[in-house]
Amino acid sequence: MTRILVYLLRVMVILIMTTVVEAQTMLTTTEVVAEPAKSANVGKTRQLRIANQPWIGDFDRMIERRIIRIYVPYSRSLYFVDKGRERGIAADLIRDFERWVNQKYAKKLGKRPLTIYIVAATRDRLLADLNDGLADIAVGNLTVTEERLKVVDFIAPDEKITNIERLSKN
Repeated sequence: MTRILVYLLRVMVILIMTTVVEAQTMLTTTEVVAEPAKSANVGKTRQLRIANQPWIGDFDRMIERRIIRIYVPYSRSLYFVDKGRERGIAADLIRDFERWVNQKYAKKLGKRPLTIYIVAATRDRLLADLNDGLADIAVGNLTVTEERLKVVDFIAPDEKITNIERLSKN
């Protein structure tokens, strides 16, 4: 594995729902129609497709679909928005993960890269929405319990962080 993926797995626990639903093979989308800007010389109305319907599948199906929805709890350390920019440990690592996936699977993806959507959610909704198919991955430093193991698969760091730096003088 590359350093990016190992680093991502070191810092946080990632939950991936691995059950494949055979019935839904196509991504269901909702269209949001926006009028073109007045200064733009565009003849047709632009359309933005948003994946907001429940969907459950494994990683290979996510690659085929070219969309991964990652739920993250909104917090000042994991994920927050500052002046319109996503910030936090999870935001940085998820964007690194997105670049890594697009490089690793470049041949399979062709000219259409995979997009990761980060969705801020409350901690109590992470597993519920993952189970309901509203999220593909949940990132949130959740503890592994017997009850949770019955519902989701956990991926935990397989290496220990050995280089810890002191950030304050005290």
